[in-house]
Amino acid sequence: MDKMLRDNCKECGITLSNFEKEEYKELCLDCYREQNNDDPKGKRMTVKVRLKNKKYYSRVIQN
Repeated sequence: MDKMLRDNCKECGITLSNFEKEEYKELCLDCYREQNNDDPKGKRMTVKVRLKNKKYYSRVIQN
């Protein structure tokens, strides 16, 4: 017999989706990422691009 799955997140108490119940057992996706540093943020950098009219345009890109 399967163990009882939690309906709410152990950390923040929000209702878990079926996917979160199966994959993360007792944590929501945000709490799981926060605990495991699994947040796919990249480095942000500003690149200056010169336009045809000799003006510069700053663009932020994420690696």
